[in-house]
Amino acid sequence: MNKIFKTLLIFISLLLLLNCSFKPILKQQDFKYSVMINKIEGNKQVNKLIINNFNKLKNDKYKSYNLEIISEKNKKIISKDSKGDPKIFEVSLIVEYKVLSNDEVLVDKRIVRTNTYDNISDKFELEQNEKIITENLVKNIFNYITLSISSINNDS
Repeated sequence: MNKIFKTLLIFISLLLLLNCSFKPILKQQDFKYSVMINKIEGNKQVNKLIINNFNKLKNDKYKSYNLEIISEKNKKIISKDSKGDPKIFEVSLIVEYKVLSNDEVLVDKRIVRTNTYDNISDKFELEQNEKIITENLVKNIFNYITLSISSINNDS
C-alpha cells in the first residue's frame, strides 16, 4: 500500500510539473539581442570572466548592442584578530558600463557588488574561495547588465 502511494505521488508530481510552465533555473536563456564588447579596461581577471559571460550573446540575427566596460576589484581587511592577523576580508567589484547602439548611449551605469569572507590558514583554499566569490559577483553583474539591455530591447 505504501509503495503504491509513493508511486502515485511521484506520478502526480511529474504530471503537474510537465503541465505547468516549469522551466529549470539553470537553463540557458534565449536572448533576443547580440552584445559586442568594444572597449574593456581594468582588472584582467574580472574582464576575462565578463568576456566569457558575454561570448554567449553573440548572434548576428538579432539587434546588436555595443558595450564599454571599466572594471575594478578591491580586496580589504575588515577585521583582525588579537595578534593583528586578518580575520575577515571583503572583496568588491566595481563595474562601470555603457550600452551603445548606433553611437548613442542608451545606458550609463555603475555597479558595485561586495562580499565578505573569513580568513583560513590554507592559503591555496583561501585563494580558491576568493576566485569563486569573484566568479559569483561577476555572474551577478552580468545578470544585471543583461537585464538592463533586455529592458531596452523590449522597449524598442
